[in-house]
Amino acid sequence: MKILKNSLVVVLIIATVLSVSSCRYVIINHNNSSEDGKNIDNTEEKAVLPDTYTVHKSEKSEKKAQAKAYLSALPNVNFGSDSFTVAVYDGFRAAPPYASNGYEAALIERNRLIEEKYGVVLKELSSPLSLLLSDSYNAYLNKSDYADVLIIPAKKLGEFSEKNFLLNLQSLPGFSCNYDYFDTENMEKATAGLKYYAIMGDFTRDIGSYYCVYVNTELIKNHGLADPCEYVKNGNWTWDKMIEYINAVPERYSISCADKRVLVKTVLKSAGVDLMSGKFNEVPVISYDTETAKSAVSTIRSLINYSRAYFPIEGGNSASREFAAGNVLFAVGTVAEMSEYACLGREWTVLPIPKANELQETYVSYLSDNAPIMVVSAGTLHPERTAVMIKALNAASYGFLDEGYYDYLTETAVNNSSTLDMLDYVCGVKEGKCSIEFADLYSEVYPHIIEDTVDTVLSLVDNPSLDLSREAYYASYDLNWRMVNAFPCYNN
Repeated sequence: MKILKNSLVVVLIIATVLSVSSCRYVIINHNNSSEDGKNIDNTEEKAVLPDTYTVHKSEKSEKKAQAKAYLSALPNVNFGSDSFTVAVYDGFRAAPPYASNGYEAALIERNRLIEEKYGVVLKELSSPLSLLLSDSYNAYLNKSDYADVLIIPAKKLGEFSEKNFLLNLQSLPGFSCNYDYFDTENMEKATAGLKYYAIMGDFTRDIGSYYCVYVNTELIKNHGLADPCEYVKNGNWTWDKMIEYINAVPERYSISCADKRVLVKTVLKSAGVDLMSGKFNEVPVISYDTETAKSAVSTIRSLINYSRAYFPIEGGNSASREFAAGNVLFAVGTVAEMSEYACLGREWTVLPIPKANELQETYVSYLSDNAPIMVVSAGTLHPERTAVMIKALNAASYGFLDEGYYDYLTETAVNNSSTLDMLDYVCGVKEGKCSIEFADLYSEVYPHIIEDTVDTVLSLVDNPSLDLSREAYYASYDLNWRMVNAFPCYNN
């Protein structure tokens, strides 16, 4: 990683100039155009790497070797020049026909490994999210072929599952997720009752979906404060430490965020608190009645009520624009928003979401409800092949795609090598991990979930006299019977 970052110094300088002069949005995995304007799902030829792309030799080559090793360890099955189709929503790239940036070049390289091993052509079927749902569902009803796997935003899992056409992964022959390239912890968080649908791993890993903290380092320097990056490296970057910085810069907004609910979930997740939890064949239940959650509520109260937090109002600046104007010390946002923050014509960097305390082993990033996940239609025509290919897609994606992602960020938004160093802690390259929230996955279908989880926590933040255990009990009483009906188990 260090060699790569040093080799990008010149590019970083150029990127800084571009980010100041033209406030572009970072769109990673989000470019669905093709060179000739045609839909890429009609492309039968294998894509080629551009001559201008240079593979950086450092940890990237080691990660690539590991990905190849994982792929090689899978059974050799030749599918005979067949195609394997990944249906994606607008905003996700799986099989670009050509590479317009370093990240897409890495995707093509990944796909090539799989194509060569299995004699299959990987195809991407891209469509608006609403059509992805209706078309895949209609194909299921008509027993026709649509796509082998579907990629959807996490928050849409409930809507897709309510159609009753997703395949329970326990029914997928030969499928196992007990490999390093699957995110089994978050897959379990997305599971409840008999609804074991979400596949998460290196194929769907999207660093842009990780929440992080943007910091105005110019304000830090002007007030003679220490570089917060050093606390990150020492493992001592905590919410209490952030509040110390906030108290030292009283003339600015302390923190900005898209909305209060996002900040609530970010702080809770950073402490390892899930609003709801569930497992296979278990009804999802409220899980924030803990001492750790009580401490997190106090932190949220300090950030919102006592520390001059900025939340956008209708007609006002967005959280990122207010930060870019130099009016905010810290801002909570996703990595994908980096170009918006790069509009700041001064010094800034990113930091991981703080720890709850110094004893906490690692940094934990709240994973956005827009994070991509993989699901499989119960009408899949080739279940055995699908099981093999799901493992292959994730094995071949292991690790080395991160460097392509970093390349893309450097081309579009990153302003200095410190930002790349800190991203290592945000997304788990050096330390750190992400955590998805069950409440996000099904709240569009069951709105009571939000009322009884994040909104209940907000009421505790606003009214310190309320007791968390009592409020959690009332919320559970309201929600549990709904969840029993929504997530049936073998024993209910």
